[in-house]
Amino acid sequence: MRRIILAASAEGDLIGDFFCGSGTTGVAAEKLGRRWIMSDFSKVSIQVTRNRLVEGVFGPFVIQNVGNYQRELIYARGARISEMQRVVMKLFGASQHPSHSDLGVREADGGERSLVFVGYPDRPVTAKKVLEVARLATTLDGSGYKRLSILGWDYDYNFDAALEALGRKRISVRHAADTYKREFVYHPEEGSANLIVEPRTIPHGIYEYLKGVTKENSVYDSISFHEKPYLRIAPPIIRSGGERKSRVSVALQRFVLSDIPMDDLEQIEQIRQMAKDNFAILIDYWAVDWDYDGTTFRSRWQDCRGNGRNAKTVTKTASSELENGRAYRVLVRVVDVFGNDASAETSVKLQEE
Repeated sequence: MRRIILAASAEGDLIGDFFCGSGTTGVAAEKLGRRWIMSDFSKVSIQVTRNRLVEGVFGPFVIQNVGNYQRELIYARGARISEMQRVVMKLFGASQHPSHSDLGVREADGGERSLVFVGYPDRPVTAKKVLEVARLATTLDGSGYKRLSILGWDYDYNFDAALEALGRKRISVRHAADTYKREFVYHPEEGSANLIVEPRTIPHGIYEYLKGVTKENSVYDSISFHEKPYLRIAPPIIRSGGERKSRVSVALQRFVLSDIPMDDLEQIEQIRQMAKDNFAILIDYWAVDWDYDGTTFRSRWQDCRGNGRNAKTVTKTASSELENGRAYRVLVRVVDVFGNDASAETSVKLQEE
């Protein structure tokens, strides 16, 4: 690739590789002073490419999802989004609610019923939408429900913190004693029972199970809707960084992965015990955009676990020097070793000295 780029371009030119695999084209282009764009439909490819760029200590780069995996796959199979929502409900073991197309009802062991909301494949689930459904769930069908399962293809940035902030006194987070279970609790108006809200992710491999779904057959016991990872960051620490600048530090305070996607129960328990003492062992990569514009996440600092002999536990703290006299939105994104995404946002206001 180095020879091809040298023969076909000049320094500063733009190199494109739209089936980038492990990112060799971009690495070679970066070393030769070329700009580059890489893309791939495989999330594994993007993850490997990202790690190579980070480990190569290259400059900042942007990772952007310019399409929608789920929507494109649905349309490619000639299906409709509304049909896919009904399929997801069936896979989860729920039947569609008679009055709401995006809601379902699931009969749990012991006869307890829970309400199920299925997100749309072409948009992320937002905290605002979840609060809206939670309010409805406490009174729906007369007596309301005690549990609400959210099934999302994707979640909005800073979903967890936004849910707590928007809910104010209505939403709290409850952690189990073993530290790897957590749940949101919605506290409705007086007269109604508390509602457990559990955000879950729709697995990307769900299409492999579609052939097994018929009117007479449900395969919900063959597929797992894992709980969404929970990320919390500590309040930023601000120190003087020199003339007209301040050094801002953010730290990962808590990362909870409730469901470990493995079959070996003994190995799962070993991982949980290790993560109980140091949750950073679950993190493959995390990055910080110190000046998030609300639309595009730009990785301006990153750390990754690495592979093989180069594997290490990521640091939990990141810092950067920022100009005084303005406010910043700081967004943190984490990818765990199983490919799950989580994000959290905070704000920093730096005064002129």
